[in-house]
Amino acid sequence: MYRLLIVDDEPIILEGLVQLFEQLDEPKLDVCQAYSPGEAIELAKRTKIDIVLSDIRMPGKTGLQMIDDIVFYWPDCRIVFLTGYSEFDYIYTAFQKNVESFILKTEEDSVVVTAVKSVVGKLDFELNQRMLAEQAELRNREMNELLKAETIRAYLAGERISHSIHDWFSVSQEREGEDRSILLLVGRVIDSSSEMGYAAKLKALTIVRGLFDDLFPHWLLAESAVYDASTLVWLVRYYPGDDRFGSADGTVDWPGVAAYLRGVLEAVQNGCRDTLGLHVSFAISGPALHEEGIPDLFRQAQPFISPSLTREPSLVVIGANWEGAEWLGGKLVSFDLQPFKLQVKQLEQALIEADEARSADLCRELLTRLKEQLHASPWTGTELYYEFALLYFARLGDVEGEDARRVPLRLQLLTLLSVPKDWSKAEEDWVRLSIELCALQQSRAYDREQKIVERVHRFVDDNIGRHLSLAQIAEAVYFNPSYLSRYYKRVTGRNLFDYINGSKADAACALLEDHQMKIQDIAMKLGFESASYFTTFFRKMFGRSPQEYREELQNRK
Repeated sequence: MYRLLIVDDEPIILEGLVQLFEQLDEPKLDVCQAYSPGEAIELAKRTKIDIVLSDIRMPGKTGLQMIDDIVFYWPDCRIVFLTGYSEFDYIYTAFQKNVESFILKTEEDSVVVTAVKSVVGKLDFELNQRMLAEQAELRNREMNELLKAETIRAYLAGERISHSIHDWFSVSQEREGEDRSILLLVGRVIDSSSEMGYAAKLKALTIVRGLFDDLFPHWLLAESAVYDASTLVWLVRYYPGDDRFGSADGTVDWPGVAAYLRGVLEAVQNGCRDTLGLHVSFAISGPALHEEGIPDLFRQAQPFISPSLTREPSLVVIGANWEGAEWLGGKLVSFDLQPFKLQVKQLEQALIEADEARSADLCRELLTRLKEQLHASPWTGTELYYEFALLYFARLGDVEGEDARRVPLRLQLLTLLSVPKDWSKAEEDWVRLSIELCALQQSRAYDREQKIVERVHRFVDDNIGRHLSLAQIAEAVYFNPSYLSRYYKRVTGRNLFDYINGSKADAACALLEDHQMKIQDIAMKLGFESASYFTTFFRKMFGRSPQEYREELQNRK
């Protein structure tokens, strides 16, 4: 939905135009109004404006001066000018800006509507063109990425490629004698082999790659590729001319670079584990090699990152001979505990999302693991049992205020703190607690939604005598206008403007029962600038005019 701002210092013209565009079935517009350029500019500071329909001659600032300010905030905004004059200098200046049409006020309403519809069509076209351009750029990047990945895979497999791998690096100028050695990095998401589908594996690799790129120093050059559904490969070069690990004669302190990169890789591992729940193993070549030696080194790296041998996140430094491989970083998370910790995170998310079925299933699976762990290692099993219980304490503590509904759940949780002797009974109690927690979460979500809807209704009812735009209502309840429209429709099942019109209609019916009150006064009280506008609205809502409705009331009596 586009937002149309109508600006005119003459109330009759302004209200007539507002009425005209609010009654349009297509296109649906969020109509805002302003009686002066200053009011329009203040509105533009707070709310995105897509189209402006404005008088060109107004007191204070002209429409042309006003447009300079509005376009400053919203450069893509399009302008349609109305005027009672056909002066060439105005027209010439207007068309140097984002002005689409210049219409005399003597024209029919249909001409104005057609002009605005034309602007909407252009905005739709431009949006579509931008989306097509972005899609084309994305496809081009994806194609280049696929070609590069295919070439790197062929290179690592020992196949002959048509150019040097150094051509991939963005080096503007290389000095004679520059060190062109390459460090090999290999990373594997070890969780992905059995836990994730193919798409999820690639997404995990993308996340790891992005985190690596964020931490990677600018004084190194790197080209990376997805080698397979679980493995990433980086080829790293030193940036020519940088003197941090380089010397004047062009030699590079590669052991120092490798040591630095181990720190980077450790940070990537920790970031993936702590924030994303991903566990990654890395292998890094100790010495840097010329491009001819990299494929052999990569083949030697396979056992150290193989899912059949890699049971825990690790960092391996490899030399040209793998016999003396040095293991660094060691065990980050015990392999046996990894599924448990992953499922605890999944259970937490299921409770947050109030997914009763998934919460119950995960709860049962975790209790089965806990029972097995307690049998194998009572100390570790007990520690994990309390970690499991702590999740429920956290979820119950996340309720705003002193919600009375959580008191019995807290009491129920306290009875479950001891390590169970009867596991069947414990499972039944924990699953019931999970379901009741989800029900509480659903109830809280419903309460929040209803409170927001009530705030919207209260604002509409308190301002029933004003022209109300979606932007005004959204600002009052601290929502984005577009999101408020979708949110209200999802929660209530109807459009927000249907409620506004319904409220105005109900208020109109109540006021019409007072036979001493003139229809013109009722129209003004409800925010209609003219009785004719009010009559048109009322007839659309009830199929009869206000006067006919009032006469029907009298006849019933």
